[in-house]
This record gives sequence, structure tokens and C-alpha cells, in this order.
Amino acid sequence: APILNENVRIGGEDNCISVVQVKNHVRRNTGGTIYVKSTMTNPDIKATIKCVCGVYRAHILQAAGKSAANSPNSVCHAKDELAQVFIDDQSGHTPKDLSEVPSLDQVITFYENFYERSQMEIDTIIMSLIYVEKLIKETNGLVVPGAETWKSILFSCMVLASKVWDDLSMWNVDFSNVSRRHLMLAPFTLRRINELELAVLKCLNFIVRVPASEYAKYYFLIRCMLMKSGDLNEVGDGEKGLDMEELKNLEAPSSNYQAAGASSTPPNTNARRSRSLNDHDFDAFRPRKNETSVALEQLVTMNR
Repeated sequence: APILNENVRIGGEDNCISVVQVKNHVRRNTGGTIYVKSTMTNPDIKATIKCVCGVYRAHILQAAGKSAANSPNSVCHAKDELAQVFIDDQSGHTPKDLSEVPSLDQVITFYENFYERSQMEIDTIIMSLIYVEKLIKETNGLVVPGAETWKSILFSCMVLASKVWDDLSMWNVDFSNVSRRHLMLAPFTLRRINELELAVLKCLNFIVRVPASEYAKYYFLIRCMLMKSGDLNEVGDGEKGLDMEELKNLEAPSSNYQAAGASSTPPNTNARRSRSLNDHDFDAFRPRKNETSVALEQLVTMNR
């Protein structure tokens, strides 16, 4: 049964209220093709966060493996003051729960809580991962997310992504206000956020620009991971995607028109308009009746 919405209308002489049930509008494509739900400017938020957190946890596991293989050296190289800033517990002793590798659900919960409370834009999800990997690369692995540093590094990269990418980003005092109301985010006070922000900028040499090509590369890599894992469903319920035969039929009209255009005489590109033209001059630019022409309907028609 279709889902109905109730719209309240006020009308009549007595201004009586009537409830009218209106059927939901179903969005359809005009070209008969599949409807793409997730795009670069509007990705699937939950699926993208899950994938980004999965990649981030892979960095944590890699760092934990290197730390176990080379026990004398800490993941953060305790002698380096800049790396020490990213240790989650700044009290000097590390509780047992902070020395264990977090589960994927813990990382996702942390990310979603801060993302929703800070009202960040969709683009900051991928941007935060870009800054995490830039941080690792610029420090030659000196600063890397580990069991004792994953919260601080992820938090600071999310703040940086929001400030660089969002049109209306929050201030550090706002980030601290939304953090203190949640147990997992409570350690991030204003002083702590300022300290982390300065440390990240120093590690990146204050170069925070991300080219559009790099963002696109990360987006399509994440998209491929989501499609392989089955977390990205481009086709809605009750809809059927195009098979290979239908794709060939869709491509055939445009391919035929392109081939016909390639075989015809190319236009004179050296002609330049240097004066106003009259009706007689326009005749040279008008298409001949025997020339091949195509309409938009011919390009989108599919032969079933």
C-alpha cells in the first residue's frame, strides 16, 4: 500500500480544518536510465563514514603490529614532544581500555557522535581521512593513529576538515561545547582542541589545501570499496538496474551519430566573424537539407 502524507488545509467560511491525504511523489528519471542515489556531491553518509572508519582502523591495526614487532619503540616515539601531544590520556598513565585496539563499532560511534553534534558538511567525511593520511606521510610515520592516539588524531583531523571545507564552520569553543556533553568526547576541552589544532598544523607545515583531483581519487576509491562490500546500493527497492544488453542499446544511437559526424566534412574552424552579417551571409552557415541531423529524443531512445 502506498504511504500517504496528511496535509492540513484551512478554508471555507468558518475556517474549518480539513485533513487531506496526499500520495507521496515518486522521483523518476526522464531518460529511462537508472537513478544514481550516491554522487560525489551527495554521497551516502552512513556508508561513507563506515568505510572511512574502516580505513582508519586499518591504520590503527598496522601501527599496533609495528609496535608489537619493535617493542622498544612506542607508536608515538615518546621522545618526540610533538607526537606526545596526540596521546589521548595526558595524565601520564594509560588505562587498560586506552591501550587496546578499538573495534570498528567504537570508531564509527565516535565519528558519528562528533560529526552529528558539530553539524559538519558531507565533504568533511572524506576530507578528514585525507588529512589523517597526510599527517602520517608528512611525519614519516612519526604521528600515526594507534591504540593510545586514535581519538585525538581523528578528532583533530575532523576539526581541520570542517574549518577548511565547511562554508560556516564552528569555532573551537563551539567544538568544546558540543564535546563536553558526551562521555566519549568529554576530554576535548577548549585548551585541548587548541593544542591539537596547532600540533596538526605544524605537522602539515601549515599546508592544508587539498586539490579537487585528490578528493576525487579518494571518493572513487571509497566508492569502489563500498560497492565491493555491498554497502552501496545504487538501485532502490523494486527497481532494476540496466543489464549489459540494455547498456549497449543505450549507447548505440550516440555511437552511430558520432561515427556519422566523423565521416562528414569537418567545419571550417578558420572562419572568423569580423563584421555584421545580413540574411545573404547567413545562408552559408545554415544547415543543408541533406546534412545529418539528430534530435535529443533519438539519443535517449532505447530499443527494447
